[in-house]
Formats: sequence, structure tokens, C-alpha cells
Amino acid sequence: MKHKGLWLTNGILAIALLALIITVLVRQVDGTDHVETFQSRLMSLAVIAVVILVIVLVEGIYLLLSKRRS
Repeated sequence: MKHKGLWLTNGILAIALLALIITVLVRQVDGTDHVETFQSRLMSLAVIAVVILVIVLVEGIYLLLSKRRS
């Protein structure tokens, strides 16, 4: 199976991001003592979505480049 390291990394990242999303949805007050509102939770989730998008783009580029080399 090719790219075993990539699968392992994706699994670890999925668990970490899921824990982060659950933390954002459950918390009442963030680290700066700001009371969480619906809008602030949406912004936090949007930042997480951008991080996920960057990871997907980097992995896609990596897979395209590794496919060309072989």
C-alpha cells in the first residue's frame, strides 16, 4: 500500500481536528474570557475549515507530484 505515512498522518489529523471542533462547539467561554456566541463559534469553525482546506491542498499537490515521479 502506497503512502502509508500519509494515511497515518491523515488519521492523526482527523482525530485532532475532530477533538478541536468538539471543543469549539462545547465551550462556553474561550481562553480570553470572551463569552461564546453563535457568530464567534462560526468564526472559529471557519478558521478550522481553512486549516482543513490548506491540508487537503498540500496533500493533493504532494500526491500529484509523487504520481508524476513514478
